[in-house]
Amino acid sequence: MALTKINGKMARAMALKSKRRRKPVFVSSKQLLHPRLVHQTRKRRPFHLPSKKPSDSQALDPLNMSSSPEADRSPSPPSPPPPDELQSSFLKLLPRQSPPDSGQSNPSDAAKLALQKLLADPIKFVPATKTTMDTEIRTVPKRLMRENRTARQESRFSYVRGISKSFPNANMGAIGMYNPANWCYRRGVLQSLMNLPVFLNWIERHQANGRYCSSRRGASYCIACALKNLYQAYWDPGRTSRSVLQATSYFDKVVASLGSEPNTDSPWPPDGGHFNLYSQKGKKRKRDDHSQQCAGEFAGWLFQQLDDRGVMPKEETNALFMLEIERQWNCIRCKHAHKSDVEAQSQIIISLRDPKRGLSFEEYVDKYFLERLSGPRCDACRTTQDVNRRGRIVDGPEVLFVQLQRVGYDPYRGGAYKIHDVCPYPLYLDLSKHSIEPSLRAKGNLRYKLSSVVQHAGEAGSGHYTAKVVSPLGVELLNDESPAAKLTVERLLRPKDGSFLPYLLTYVRVRPGDERGR
Repeated sequence: MALTKINGKMARAMALKSKRRRKPVFVSSKQLLHPRLVHQTRKRRPFHLPSKKPSDSQALDPLNMSSSPEADRSPSPPSPPPPDELQSSFLKLLPRQSPPDSGQSNPSDAAKLALQKLLADPIKFVPATKTTMDTEIRTVPKRLMRENRTARQESRFSYVRGISKSFPNANMGAIGMYNPANWCYRRGVLQSLMNLPVFLNWIERHQANGRYCSSRRGASYCIACALKNLYQAYWDPGRTSRSVLQATSYFDKVVASLGSEPNTDSPWPPDGGHFNLYSQKGKKRKRDDHSQQCAGEFAGWLFQQLDDRGVMPKEETNALFMLEIERQWNCIRCKHAHKSDVEAQSQIIISLRDPKRGLSFEEYVDKYFLERLSGPRCDACRTTQDVNRRGRIVDGPEVLFVQLQRVGYDPYRGGAYKIHDVCPYPLYLDLSKHSIEPSLRAKGNLRYKLSSVVQHAGEAGSGHYTAKVVSPLGVELLNDESPAAKLTVERLLRPKDGSFLPYLLTYVRVRPGDERGR
């Protein structure tokens, strides 16, 4: 039985009734073509494209009902025109657009040609034996290479922004230094500094305008003058072993003059009273300029002289070498936060036995920023408790020294002894997660790259120091006055090199956007 024709009011009533019952509306083909029912039926039954690719005739048909909303208004789709009529249709005005001729028949031929050229001259890969600092690859666009900094960090960075991070002579390498006594610890530290471009370009500023040398007793008591003189002799294109020897001898005289001053707060060698690499059985050591000392202590003493005596701008010294840390612990009972003043440290000292042996380098660094306090008293609730105090980095220096503490003390073993634990260290050291600002804890904001390794062989009371440095010619080994020996990057990162163990690591900061990593 055929359905009768319906008007607009009936169509709306049927659509409303169908919506309430949630049942489909069955209408005839004429009803589907009614202008007021088209919208309602489409709303109930949305259109879906066919999963199969349309045929050529459907693609050429401009009136295809399945692809045009106007198709529902026509009674039936027209049949495709015969081949002879296609020549006179409007489709003839839309010829196929062909790409411009590039000299190649098609992309497949170009790929084959490129493959043939590659096979004729293949790329050869060889192990890296040179450079670690000139291989920093730019991985983000230049406009995105911006470093987030706090106001305090921006203030510190402004003092060292103009200091170059390039070697003064890119065609020269390292050279040995004569050791007249047990001063291999000094030579190791000096080799690290002489192959640190940011330090070289900074110390060159001393007396550049005649206002920074404030030594009242002359140049023989100015440590900055001695370091600048050594830098000029070390990187002089016409250098000789004799010229470097004269510069190191002058440096040793200045150290002796400063260390033997009466009533000085920082003599060298130190008077003792504490256990270091060469103090034995708790005895107070006699000051002996020719005795063997600790390389880490000497590096700290050296930067203390630069800072305390005012021979270089204090702001630049702090920005280059001082790590600023703020420590905080929270009361377990009342949650009151106890913050310390900002501390400036020239080294990170890692204990290889705290909390236990066998941990990774990163775990030991994390332990350095987290210490256990026994019995501190809360200022708010007046209770005592055992808590963890966490250190956060306020700002990192341009040069970071990491000392591996290889000295233990056991009265049952005769006093001080050396720790021979092996701990692999990384080429890149990222301290971003220890930043005090949560927004700066993403990886890469506080990143360092290894520049040199001072290593030690022997026991707590004797031994020898050498240095592995990164020079413009690659990784080199320096052993007193011996000629520099070329090394690989793998040798630089070796946690135990024969009988030598790493003792003092020098890292240089890599900021976002640095192409050379220095």
